[in-house]
Amino acid sequence: MYPETLQPAAQRRFRAGLEKAEREVSFATVAVSRPEAEVFIDGQSIGRGQGMYFVYLDPGRHEARGTLDGYVDDVYPFEAERGRESMVGLHLEPKPPPPAAPAPVASAPVASASIVAPVAPAPAATPGGPSAGTVFRVGGIALASAGIALGTGFAVAAAVRGGEAEAQAAQIRQRNGAAACLSKAYAEPCGVLREMIEARDTLKAAAWGSFIGAGVAGAVAFSSLLWAPAPGKRAVRAAPLAAAHGGGVIFSGSW
Repeated sequence: MYPETLQPAAQRRFRAGLEKAEREVSFATVAVSRPEAEVFIDGQSIGRGQGMYFVYLDPGRHEARGTLDGYVDDVYPFEAERGRESMVGLHLEPKPPPPAAPAPVASAPVASASIVAPVAPAPAATPGGPSAGTVFRVGGIALASAGIALGTGFAVAAAVRGGEAEAQAAQIRQRNGAAACLSKAYAEPCGVLREMIEARDTLKAAAWGSFIGAGVAGAVAFSSLLWAPAPGKRAVRAAPLAAAHGGGVIFSGSW
């Protein structure tokens, strides 16, 4: 039986019970950069083949993990709060290729007693580490990729919440008229509609912020080709970070 088939009084009791239950648990939206990856929450699989998942959780400490053959697992611990939604982003990076086997060293010939071969001076050691341009390019591209992945996840979640809000508004208009929300008698369904709209707008703002941040990071990365073109040799890793009130990227490496 669907809630829409119930009588208005039964629908109100159903929605009130649902809202009370949602205040006692937590829920999380999990976005993953590789839709074909399998996603786990606290070691239990919640699916594969999607870019976005929505799950209910008990309040407390939880851990999200994304796994895919050929990619490094991404693990994100987070704290689920009662009655609040957590935004979790998982960004999977390809595994580095295995190191090449060292080439065999040929034995040096024995010099005769009458001939002494000159010894070439050893080349001076060059300082290691990537250039500033490499750090900006690698970090900027990783930040842009993470921003696009998170922005896409937030946009999908906003579309889902927007669809729910439109369906709720259509039910209110069909049963109670276009001006129903001006009456206190319909405060309960209209309050649910307002919460859906606020959640949709929050997710839209997060999506736009992620896309704008990705564009800025990409522009900085490409601009480094002009002022620091020399490539470096060490790797810099960046992974997305998302929470209920914001997001960002974590950089790791050595320089």
